[in-house]
Order: sequence, then structure tokens, then C-alpha cells
Amino acid sequence: MTIPRALPAELRYVLQASNPSLPVPDAEGIDWQVVARGIERHGLAHLAGEKMLARDAVPAAQVATLRALRQAGAATALLQLRETLRICALLDSAEIRYLLVKGVALSIQLFGSPGVRSSKDIDLLVEPRAAARVDAILRPLGYERPEMDLAKDELAGHVPKEIGYLNHEIGMMIEVHTRLTENEGLFAPDFETLWETRDTVAMGGRQLPTLGREHLATYLSVHGAKHNWARLMWLLDIAPLTASPEAIDAALAHARRFHLAPVLLHTLWLLHHWFGHEVPAAILVRAGNDRTVRLLNRMTLRFHSDPRWFEQAPRRSWRRFYLNSVLGRITGYAMKPGLGYWRQQMSLELVSPADRMLVTLPRGLRWGYMALRPFGWLIRRLKR
Repeated sequence: MTIPRALPAELRYVLQASNPSLPVPDAEGIDWQVVARGIERHGLAHLAGEKMLARDAVPAAQVATLRALRQAGAATALLQLRETLRICALLDSAEIRYLLVKGVALSIQLFGSPGVRSSKDIDLLVEPRAAARVDAILRPLGYERPEMDLAKDELAGHVPKEIGYLNHEIGMMIEVHTRLTENEGLFAPDFETLWETRDTVAMGGRQLPTLGREHLATYLSVHGAKHNWARLMWLLDIAPLTASPEAIDAALAHARRFHLAPVLLHTLWLLHHWFGHEVPAAILVRAGNDRTVRLLNRMTLRFHSDPRWFEQAPRRSWRRFYLNSVLGRITGYAMKPGLGYWRQQMSLELVSPADRMLVTLPRGLRWGYMALRPFGWLIRRLKR
């Protein structure tokens, strides 16, 4: 097991230093400012930082920095916990069914504590046709939809995967989901199925509904792989769900039902080779022999070979275009075979809400946005 040499030196250090099956690496020449920024960017202050501290892989002068990151994460988690409880109480009073997805609920579900995994948003999956009622609850609390999000309303015949709400006063974003993936052909079980198989987590003395554990490995793998694991903490979310050969077999069986076994194999391969997660040799051989897995592995490696891995690419930058629009699109099409899925994926990409912010077409000419797509992309790049 070796950390890929193509990765930046500081990222290799973080991966090796937090991997108990590998020796503690030599810290000579390592830029600890980059390490600290990378740990914060990828949400690894607890999940990897704890192992680094336990192995004395953090210089004494940097221990305080790492602990400060963990304390800041705990404060953010506490704010999210309070806001989640406030909103869920209002949804319950309005008799709106919902499931908490990711966020502090997932941290409790997987690790038993709200502050272990870093999270920026509150994500809710709500029952069908409840969006207007949820909107009526959130707006009096100071939540507003950002201008770019409002453009989704102009996509005739298309119901967006989520609607975003931002509270500027407390800096909190809430995403109200209508399904789990944008492309319904990827992984989007209906709400009733997810509701019947829901789990609950204890928060503030209450039991709140969340996505059932049986769906988590598949969903989290799809979400992470679709974004080329842009935050590496997403990979570590899969570790407690695949902690034994039996759990791995069950997760793969679930993924196969949705024709997503290669995505989960890709996840397991990365978890093993990058973080030292125990995976049976037969599973690793199977992953290595799968063409789709190899392609997904290559896209993830290229994504994380970015020298600026420790910071998010600026909006409208060529770097962001390469990482998200080039590598991300290749990954998106590679995740699942089938012309039906690919046709849906292409139709989603041909119409962009951002184009509607540039040009307003009459209702009868909205089909013209497909023709404007490449020009809209070019104009946004030139305006940056």
C-alpha cells in the first residue's frame, strides 16, 4: 500500500501520517500552513487529525493550530445543532415529513458525536409537494433564496434536486432536497421507501428522522464520487459503514440493486489505499480489474493532484472549470452505464440556471437555452 506520488507532498503527508498501517513520514520540507489549510478545507481536523496527534506526527509548534481547528469545528457543529433543532420543531408542528441528510445528524449517526465531521450546511429531504410549506417556515426565520438559486424556478418542466436558503445573519445555509441526486437515474429512491426505512438520531433530547443506515454506503459513495471526493472527509464517512467483511458484502449488495457496485468498489479502493481502511483482498482485486473503477480512480487522482488542493477553486476560474466541468463530467458519465442515464445526464447539463441569469427568453422560446449553453459558459468566463 503506497500513497500515490502524483499527490502534492503535504497531502501525501496528511494521508500517510493518519494511516496507522504506514510509518510516520518525515516532516522535513513540509509546509505546515498548507497542511493546516488542507485539513480545514477537507474537514479532517477530527477524522485524520486525531490519528496524527496520537502518532506524534504533528510538530509541537503545530499542535495548537490543529486543536484550534477542532475547537472551531465543534463551535460550528453546536450552532448547526441548535438551528437544526429549531427548524425540525417547526416542521414537526406543521406535520411535514422530512429526513435529515448529512450534517450533524450524520456525524451522530456514524460517530456518536455532532462535531466529528465538519459540515457547512443543513440538508433536509422533504416529502413530495411540501416545498411551498417549507418555504413559508424558513422565510420568517430570516432565510432567503440566493439570486442564482431563484433561476432554478425558470427551468420549465424540471424540478430541481434542492432549493437553497441562506440566513445572512447567522451565516447558515439550508438545502431543501426533493430527491437525493439530480439525475433520478443515478440514485433516487422515492421518499416513501426512504421514510419506511428511516433511522433516528438523538439530538437535544429528541429523536429526529434521518436516512436509513442501509442506504448510506451507496448514497454517500455516489455523492462523494460525483464530486471526485472534493472533501476527503466524505471518504472517511464510509469507513464505519464498511467496518467488517459482512458489512462490505451488505453494502455491495445494496449498491448492485441500483447498478452502482463499481462506485462502491471505487470508494473501498480509495479508502484502503489512501487511508488504510481494511478491505478483503478479493474485493481489492475485483476493484482493480473493473474498468469503471479504474477510470473513477484516475479522475480522483487527477482531481487531488491539484497543487492548490488545500483551497477551493475560485468561482469562474479556469482551475474550477477543469476540476468540476472537465473531470467532474467525465466522472458523472462514468458512474453508471446505460443510455437512459446518459441521456438524462446530458439533458441536465444542456440547460443551466446560470444562463438564465445572463439572457431572458420568452416562455415560448425557452428551448433556445440549449443553443445558448456554450455561449453562456464563455461569457461567464470572460466576465470574471
